[in-house]
Amino acid sequence: MSWLERHEQKTSRGTVINFSQEEIATEYGSSPATINRWIQALQSANCVEQKKKGSYSITKTGHAVITKMEEIEKILGGKKNG
Repeated sequence: MSWLERHEQKTSRGTVINFSQEEIATEYGSSPATINRWIQALQSANCVEQKKKGSYSITKTGHAVITKMEEIEKILGGKKNG
């Protein structure tokens, strides 16, 4: 999710991630099937929502999760994922 947050862009429609799942897979270095499962899990957890085809946004819940993840990373000595 931190990776997605780093790729957010402010637009007239709000803050969005303008990547299709295939583009996310290429940029992140993972398979499209893995990214599809990942996005579905994040949507089920109300962390990410699809704005339109090829456009996602991180929800308030998602941003809260990212904040907690960053706190945990600090406890673990600054190790980062994604």
